[in-house]
Amino acid sequence: MAKPVRVDQMRLYHVTHVRNLPSILAGGSILSDDLLHDDERSDAAQIMLSSAENRAARRRITIEDAAVSAYVPLFLSPDAAVWSSIRSRTPNVRISAEAARLAPNDFVMLVTSVASLRALDAEVVVADGDAAAGLTRFAADPVQADRMLARFALDADDAAQSAAEVLVRDELPLTALSMIGVASIQLREKVKRMLADAGLRTKVATYQPWFAPSA
Repeated sequence: MAKPVRVDQMRLYHVTHVRNLPSILAGGSILSDDLLHDDERSDAAQIMLSSAENRAARRRITIEDAAVSAYVPLFLSPDAAVWSSIRSRTPNVRISAEAARLAPNDFVMLVTSVASLRALDAEVVVADGDAAAGLTRFAADPVQADRMLARFALDADDAAQSAAEVLVRDELPLTALSMIGVASIQLREKVKRMLADAGLRTKVATYQPWFAPSA
Protein backbone atom coordinates (compact mmCIF):
# COMPACT_ATOMS: atom_id res chain seq x y z
CA MET A 1 0.00 0.00 0.00
CA ALA A 2 1.34 3.43 -0.97
CA LYS A 3 2.32 5.72 1.89
CA PRO A 4 -0.18 8.59 2.31
CA VAL A 5 1.02 11.85 0.79
CA ARG A 6 1.50 14.79 3.16
CA VAL A 7 0.48 17.51 0.73
CA ASP A 8 1.26 20.25 3.25
CA GLN A 9 4.91 19.14 3.31
CA MET A 10 5.36 19.46 -0.45
CA ARG A 11 7.98 22.01 -1.46
CA LEU A 12 7.28 24.63 -4.10
CA TYR A 13 9.83 26.56 -6.16
CA HIS A 14 10.05 29.96 -7.86
CA VAL A 15 13.02 30.79 -10.09
CA THR A 16 14.32 34.28 -10.75
CA HIS A 17 17.57 35.96 -11.75
CA VAL A 18 19.79 37.31 -8.99
CA ARG A 19 19.52 40.79 -10.52
CA ASN A 20 15.79 40.72 -9.72
CA LEU A 21 16.39 40.04 -6.02
CA PRO A 22 16.97 43.67 -4.90
CA SER A 23 13.51 44.79 -6.04
CA ILE A 24 11.90 41.65 -4.58
CA LEU A 25 13.62 42.20 -1.24
CA ALA A 26 12.74 45.89 -1.24
CA GLY A 27 9.06 45.13 -1.78
CA GLY A 28 8.94 42.18 0.60
CA SER A 29 7.08 39.94 -1.85
CA ILE A 30 7.32 38.06 -5.11
CA LEU A 31 4.71 39.82 -7.26
CA SER A 32 2.43 38.49 -9.97
CA ASP A 33 3.05 39.76 -13.50
CA ASP A 34 0.03 42.09 -13.20
CA LEU A 35 1.33 43.73 -10.03
CA LEU A 36 4.91 43.73 -11.27
CA HIS A 37 3.86 46.02 -14.10
CA ASP A 38 1.51 48.22 -12.09
CA ASP A 39 3.25 51.60 -12.00
CA GLU A 40 1.75 52.34 -8.60
CA ARG A 41 3.16 49.18 -7.02
CA SER A 42 6.56 48.35 -8.45
CA ASP A 43 9.22 48.82 -11.08
CA ALA A 44 9.37 46.13 -13.73
CA ALA A 45 11.78 43.24 -13.19
CA GLN A 46 15.20 43.77 -14.66
CA ILE A 47 15.23 40.28 -16.17
CA MET A 48 11.97 38.91 -17.58
CA LEU A 49 12.06 35.12 -17.70
CA SER A 50 8.82 34.63 -19.60
CA SER A 51 8.55 35.48 -23.28
CA ALA A 52 6.18 38.22 -24.41
CA GLU A 53 4.02 35.54 -26.05
CA ASN A 54 3.73 33.52 -22.85
CA ARG A 55 2.94 36.58 -20.76
CA ALA A 56 0.26 37.66 -23.25
CA ALA A 57 -1.32 34.20 -23.10
CA ARG A 58 -1.41 34.39 -19.30
CA ARG A 59 -3.27 37.68 -19.54
CA ARG A 60 -5.89 36.10 -21.84
CA ILE A 61 -6.61 32.91 -19.89
CA THR A 62 -8.74 33.35 -16.79
CA ILE A 63 -9.32 31.37 -13.60
CA GLU A 64 -12.76 32.31 -12.34
CA ASP A 65 -12.55 36.11 -11.92
CA ALA A 66 -8.85 36.71 -12.64
CA ALA A 67 -6.31 36.21 -15.41
CA VAL A 68 -3.46 33.75 -14.89
CA SER A 69 -1.15 36.79 -14.93
CA ALA A 70 -2.68 37.83 -11.58
CA TYR A 71 -0.96 34.85 -9.93
CA VAL A 72 2.62 34.13 -8.90
CA PRO A 73 3.74 30.84 -10.54
CA LEU A 74 5.46 28.15 -8.47
CA PHE A 75 6.83 24.80 -9.62
CA LEU A 76 6.44 21.45 -7.89
CA SER A 77 9.99 20.42 -8.69
CA PRO A 78 13.45 22.01 -9.02
CA ASP A 79 13.54 20.14 -12.32
CA ALA A 80 10.45 21.84 -13.74
CA ALA A 81 10.28 21.66 -17.51
CA VAL A 82 10.61 25.38 -18.26
CA TRP A 83 13.53 25.77 -15.84
CA SER A 84 15.21 22.69 -17.32
CA SER A 85 15.07 24.42 -20.71
CA ILE A 86 17.01 27.39 -19.32
CA ARG A 87 19.55 25.08 -17.64
CA SER A 88 20.18 23.10 -20.81
CA ARG A 89 19.91 26.09 -23.19
CA THR A 90 17.08 24.32 -25.01
CA PRO A 91 14.75 26.59 -27.05
CA ASN A 92 11.37 27.04 -25.41
CA VAL A 93 8.60 29.41 -26.53
CA ARG A 94 7.84 30.19 -22.87
CA ILE A 95 11.28 31.67 -22.21
CA SER A 96 12.37 35.19 -23.16
CA ALA A 97 15.35 35.55 -25.49
CA GLU A 98 17.20 37.44 -22.76
CA ALA A 99 16.70 34.73 -20.14
CA ALA A 100 17.79 32.04 -22.60
CA ARG A 101 21.18 33.74 -23.00
CA LEU A 102 21.92 34.03 -19.27
CA ALA A 103 24.05 31.64 -17.27
CA PRO A 104 21.90 29.27 -15.16
CA ASN A 105 24.30 29.73 -12.24
CA ASP A 106 23.19 33.38 -11.95
CA PHE A 107 19.61 32.39 -11.13
CA VAL A 108 18.26 31.69 -7.65
CA MET A 109 15.60 29.25 -6.44
CA LEU A 110 13.12 30.63 -3.91
CA VAL A 111 11.60 27.76 -1.92
CA THR A 112 8.35 27.62 0.02
CA SER A 113 5.80 24.91 0.84
CA VAL A 114 2.11 24.15 0.68
CA ALA A 115 1.96 24.51 4.47
CA SER A 116 3.43 28.01 4.26
CA LEU A 117 0.81 29.04 1.71
CA ARG A 118 -1.92 27.71 3.96
CA ALA A 119 -0.54 29.68 6.89
CA LEU A 120 -0.89 32.82 4.77
CA ASP A 121 -4.48 31.93 3.92
CA ALA A 122 -3.49 32.69 0.32
CA GLU A 123 -5.74 32.08 -2.67
CA VAL A 124 -4.07 29.09 -4.35
CA VAL A 125 -4.82 27.32 -7.62
CA VAL A 126 -3.15 24.16 -8.94
CA ALA A 127 -2.64 23.73 -12.70
CA ASP A 128 -1.89 20.33 -14.22
CA GLY A 129 0.40 21.88 -16.86
CA ASP A 130 1.48 25.20 -18.33
CA ALA A 131 -1.11 27.64 -16.97
CA ALA A 132 -1.06 29.50 -20.30
CA ALA A 133 -1.97 26.40 -22.33
CA GLY A 134 -5.53 26.00 -23.58
CA LEU A 135 -6.04 22.40 -22.36
CA THR A 136 -4.62 22.87 -18.86
CA ARG A 137 -7.01 22.03 -16.03
CA PHE A 138 -7.20 24.12 -12.87
CA ALA A 139 -8.16 23.14 -9.33
CA ALA A 140 -9.19 26.18 -7.28
CA ASP A 141 -11.23 24.34 -4.64
CA PRO A 142 -8.87 23.41 -1.75
CA VAL A 143 -10.01 19.77 -1.66
CA GLN A 144 -9.61 19.33 -5.41
CA ALA A 145 -6.26 21.14 -5.30
CA ASP A 146 -4.99 18.73 -2.62
CA ARG A 147 -6.13 15.75 -4.66
CA MET A 148 -4.31 17.02 -7.74
CA LEU A 149 -1.13 17.66 -5.76
CA ALA A 150 -1.30 14.20 -4.17
CA ARG A 151 -1.73 12.65 -7.62
CA PHE A 152 1.39 14.41 -8.88
CA ALA A 153 3.36 13.22 -5.85
CA LEU A 154 2.32 9.60 -6.43
CA ASP A 155 2.67 9.65 -10.23
CA ALA A 156 5.71 7.71 -11.42
CA ASP A 157 5.78 9.93 -14.52
CA ASP A 158 8.03 12.84 -13.59
CA ALA A 159 6.87 14.73 -16.69
CA ALA A 160 3.47 15.43 -15.11
CA GLN A 161 5.00 16.92 -11.97
CA SER A 162 7.60 18.91 -13.93
CA ALA A 163 4.88 20.56 -16.04
CA ALA A 164 2.46 21.40 -13.21
CA GLU A 165 2.22 24.79 -11.50
CA VAL A 166 0.90 26.11 -8.21
CA LEU A 167 -0.45 29.64 -8.58
CA VAL A 168 -0.69 32.15 -5.72
CA ARG A 169 -2.96 35.16 -6.16
CA ASP A 170 -1.28 38.58 -6.35
CA GLU A 171 1.89 38.09 -4.31
CA LEU A 172 3.94 35.71 -2.19
CA PRO A 173 5.46 37.36 0.91
CA LEU A 174 9.13 36.59 1.52
CA THR A 175 8.20 35.50 5.03
CA ALA A 176 6.73 32.36 3.43
CA LEU A 177 10.13 31.28 2.08
CA SER A 178 11.98 28.47 3.84
CA MET A 179 15.21 28.90 1.89
CA ILE A 180 16.91 30.29 -1.20
CA GLY A 181 18.93 27.89 -3.30
CA VAL A 182 21.96 29.07 -5.28
CA ALA A 183 24.62 27.46 -7.46
CA SER A 184 27.84 28.61 -5.84
CA ILE A 185 29.43 29.68 -2.57
CA GLN A 186 30.19 33.10 -4.06
CA LEU A 187 26.55 33.69 -4.95
CA ARG A 188 25.46 32.35 -1.58
CA GLU A 189 27.54 34.97 0.21
CA LYS A 190 26.24 37.71 -2.11
CA VAL A 191 22.61 36.74 -1.48
CA LYS A 192 23.22 36.52 2.28
CA ARG A 193 24.54 40.09 2.26
CA MET A 194 21.51 41.25 0.28
CA LEU A 195 19.18 39.58 2.79
CA ALA A 196 21.03 41.09 5.73
CA ASP A 197 20.76 44.55 4.19
CA ALA A 198 17.00 43.98 3.86
CA GLY A 199 16.70 42.82 7.47
CA LEU A 200 15.85 39.23 6.50
CA ARG A 201 17.33 35.98 7.82
CA THR A 202 16.13 33.50 5.21
CA LYS A 203 18.41 30.46 4.89
CA VAL A 204 20.62 30.44 1.78
CA ALA A 205 22.00 27.08 0.62
CA THR A 206 24.34 26.08 -2.17
CA TYR A 207 22.93 23.20 -4.24
CA GLN A 208 24.59 23.07 -7.64
CA PRO A 209 22.53 20.14 -9.07
CA TRP A 210 19.48 22.42 -9.21
CA PHE A 211 21.36 24.63 -11.68
CA ALA A 212 23.30 22.06 -13.74
CA PRO A 213 22.07 21.07 -17.21
CA SER A 214 19.33 18.45 -17.04
CA ALA A 215 20.35 14.91 -17.87
